[in-house]
Amino acid sequence: MQLNWFQKLICGLGASKRLHSRESRTTTTEPPLFDQNPTAHGYDPFGYKTAWIAVKSGDPSSVMEFLNVTNSRAADWNSGIEESYDRSSRLVAITPVMKGWVLVTGQVLMEWLGSDRRDDLHQAKGTLSSLSERFGEAQFFATFRVTETHLWACWRNGALQRSFYCDGSRGESIESGDRTEFEALQFSGDDPAWTIEDGLALGIDEESVMEVAGAWSVNPQEVDTILSHEESAKVTLCNLA
Repeated sequence: MQLNWFQKLICGLGASKRLHSRESRTTTTEPPLFDQNPTAHGYDPFGYKTAWIAVKSGDPSSVMEFLNVTNSRAADWNSGIEESYDRSSRLVAITPVMKGWVLVTGQVLMEWLGSDRRDDLHQAKGTLSSLSERFGEAQFFATFRVTETHLWACWRNGALQRSFYCDGSRGESIESGDRTEFEALQFSGDDPAWTIEDGLALGIDEESVMEVAGAWSVNPQEVDTILSHEESAKVTLCNLA
């Protein structure tokens, strides 16, 4: 199921470059869903094995209003992030402003990717496009290490600017739009950090997603440092309409 969701998202976005490999890679042992790593100040990071949106905004309330959320309640950072990993709760966690961005994260976002390719992934594509029309820019990230499925995408002013998707288990990578400066650096040089050969994304993993997020907006693995000045950072847990 996970693979199909990511595959459908990029297909629905009208990807411009497709590479297929004769080989595939699979991992049979799945680690725990929520990685709770020790942090200096106590704010747990997120991003591994989940999806999130970054909205260029200095006001979480306006993002929530635009998304028409329901059943909102404040939660301390760590418990709220952990709840967002429980898909059965159908909750997303909306962060305070970090470096000029508001992040929305939750396993339920995987369901935005649709169940049928023919639906053109209307909800995911439409919501992200609309967010970028309202706030100027919206980004989408997802990563699932078990199958080496990794995705990043950016919309500005209602239009998709850039997307990259790779599926290690299928040996496929798909990208649309021009590579950003950060990506171009990773792919270039005599010894590039990232390479793509015959459809396999080699050297691209969940850390690559975090690196792109950090270059574009906020790396959710670095929230402890970003929030180090906060005495008691909270998130808002809510349901999306």
